Amino acid sequence: MKARAHIDINHAFTVGVEEVSNLNSQLTSRVGRVELEAECADDVTRSFADLESLSKYENNPAKKIIRLRIESIADDREKTASIRFSDSEFGSIAVSISGPELEVERLRADLLAIVSGVRPWYAPLARFYSGFAIFYLFFAVVLGAFATVMVINKFVDWLNPAEDLSATNYDAVVLVLLVGFGAAWVGNEVRQRLFPIGMFTIGQGKNRHTLLEKLRWVWVSALVALLVSLFSVALF
Repeated sequence: MKARAHIDINHAFTVGVEEVSNLNSQLTSRVGRVELEAECADDVTRSFADLESLSKYENNPAKKIIRLRIESIADDREKTASIRFSDSEFGSIAVSISGPELEVERLRADLLAIVSGVRPWYAPLARFYSGFAIFYLFFAVVLGAFATVMVINKFVDWLNPAEDLSATNYDAVVLVLLVGFGAAWVGNEVRQRLFPIGMFTIGQGKNRHTLLEKLRWVWVSALVALLVSLFSVALF
């Protein structure tokens, strides 16, 4: 019996020559000859004859790999398999297999085991829309500010009916709202640059990954320090 399987996976990934080599070995031994194809940032699609030629690709920023496809088709075309990695918000990894049912089931399990290993530690942050999260946080702050303004105005009116601080208070609320939008935008930009969906650590991609990894830990350390400070202020 013939069967087909298609799996879409939406977590972040870090793929280098070692990971491609593992997938290449599985497909070569169980399906057939493997083709490697990369779509790059300069809108050029490059085909690589083998794993060695891919490992020698410079992968500079102007021509960096943004999508990599690993495909194998048996000589009799009875079996096919492909794995696609894409630095995209939607459908970052796709695995497709066709052939005899038992072989499809086994190859599916083995390929997914390899793919699960390319998930970086920051994967939840890469999928976390921090911009929206920060906006919602500031929206809650704004609602609290409005409620505080109303209470203050009522109290001031009760103490001194001639005093009116509403304009100043509402100006402060508007300022908080603008800061919230700004923080949302900055937060989303930081997320996209520091926690990318896809990283190809091939050629110069290794250096980019190393630099980003250092910046990620600086960011995490700063965030933890800020949260500890805020918690300390709230307690005392």
